[in-house]
Amino acid sequence: MNKKDLERLLDQLDEPVFGCDEDGIVVYANRAAATLLGEVEEGQDENPADTWLQGDDGLLFPQVGESVERDVWLLRGGGRGRRLRVRVSPWPYSGALGWAVHVKSLDPQADRAAGMQAIARLIAEQLGEHLKVIISNASTGLMGGPSAPEAEAQRLRDIHAAGQSAAVLQRQLTALDARDRTRAYVDLGELLNDATPSLRALIGEDRLRLDVPDDTLMVTGDPDALAMLLDELGGWLRDALTAGGEARMWAVAHGDDHVRLCAALIGVTLSQTDRERLFTSDDGGGLTLALAVLSAHGGRLLLEPGARFGPTLTVELPSASRAARTAQREARLGNETILLVEDEPTTLEWMTESLRRLGYRVIAADNGITASALLREHRAELDLVLTDVVLPGRSGLELYAECRAGRPAPRVLLMSGYSSDFLGDPHLTDVQLLQKPVGPTLLAAAIRELLDRP
Repeated sequence: MNKKDLERLLDQLDEPVFGCDEDGIVVYANRAAATLLGEVEEGQDENPADTWLQGDDGLLFPQVGESVERDVWLLRGGGRGRRLRVRVSPWPYSGALGWAVHVKSLDPQADRAAGMQAIARLIAEQLGEHLKVIISNASTGLMGGPSAPEAEAQRLRDIHAAGQSAAVLQRQLTALDARDRTRAYVDLGELLNDATPSLRALIGEDRLRLDVPDDTLMVTGDPDALAMLLDELGGWLRDALTAGGEARMWAVAHGDDHVRLCAALIGVTLSQTDRERLFTSDDGGGLTLALAVLSAHGGRLLLEPGARFGPTLTVELPSASRAARTAQREARLGNETILLVEDEPTTLEWMTESLRRLGYRVIAADNGITASALLREHRAELDLVLTDVVLPGRSGLELYAECRAGRPAPRVLLMSGYSSDFLGDPHLTDVQLLQKPVGPTLLAAAIRELLDRP
C-alpha cells in the first residue's frame, strides 16, 4: 500500500491518528486528528507533540523502537485540559524513525464538544472574512461625510446594521471556541432577567416561574455564549413539558467560589434513557451546545433527578463576584461631559446612571438625529461622544465623521456588536470601538483610558 492510499484509509477512521517525525513534530494528521489539533493552543501545535500531550510523568514517547499505550493530558492554558488514551508506535518517516499516535478519548462529552468547537471555528472564520468586506465598506461610505443623498445613506445604514447583526451571530459561533472568546464580567441574575421575555415566549407565560436574585452573581465569561447556554436550557424545559407540567429557573450562589443557574421540571419525571440522552445524544435530545460552552468556561452540568422541585439541570460556573466588586471599587472617577447616544431604553438608563455615579456630566440621546443636534449645541463643552454604531436616523459612524469635521472635536468611543477587526479599511484604524455587550466596569475603564490619552 502506497503512502497516498494509507492516508486515504486513515482519513476514514473516527479516531484521531497523527504521525510525528523523529523530533516529535506533527507531520501528518487524519481528519479526526485535525479536529483534535484544533484544540491545541495557537502556535503550540508547531512544537513537539510531547510539549502539549503528556502523561502524569511528563512523557509521551517511549524508548526508540518501542510501543506504549498510556493515559495522557492535553495541555491547555499552562494547565491540564482533558484526559486521553493514546497508543504510540514507531513510524518510519523520510528515512528516519518517527512516531504514530493513535488517540482514543476517555471523555466522550469533551470529544463531542471539541467537534462542535472545531466546526464553529471553521464557519466563523469564513463568515468573519465576508463580514469584514461588508462592514468595512459600509463604514467607509457612512463616514465619508454628508455629501451622499439621504436615500443612499439610508441604504448604507441598512447594510451596516445587517452586518452588525451577522457579526453578533459570528461571535456566537466563536463563543464555542475556548481559544477565541470575549471575557467580561457577567451577572447571571441580569442575564436571566434579560432573557425573561424570550424564555416565557419559548416555554409559556403560565408554565414558567423565574426567580431573579437580588444579589449580584458575577462570573467571568463570554456574554454571547452564556446567553446561548440559557437559551438551550429553556429549549430543554420546553421539550420536556410536552406532556404537561411546569418549569422553574433561578440563579443562586453556591459557596464562595461558584454560582449556579438551575432549571427544574415540576410534575415531570425523566426516564433513564432521557437522562442519558442529555449527555450523549447529538440528535437534538442532548445538550451538546451547553457542554461546549461550559467546557470553554471551566463549568460543569449536573442533573439531579430527585431534586426538591423535580428533575433539575444545574449549570455550575466559577464565581467572579469578589473580583468584580474589587474592580468596581477601583473604577476611577471623572468630571468630564459625555454625550451618550443609545437607542435601547434600558441600556441608556443604566449607562447614564452608572456614568453619573462616577462623576461625569451626561447628555443623553436615544437616536442619531437628536444626537447630531445636541452635538452642534454642546460641541464646545463636550469631552467625549459615547455612541452606539447602529441608531435610528443617523448612524454612530456618521456622528463620528461629524465630530471630526468640526472644532473643537470631542473624542469618540463607538459601541458595537462587532469588534474593530471588522473595520478593515486602513483609514478607519483610529476608530475607538468598544464591543458590546459591555458592563459598568469595562465601560468605565474604556472611557477613562480614552479621556486620559495625551
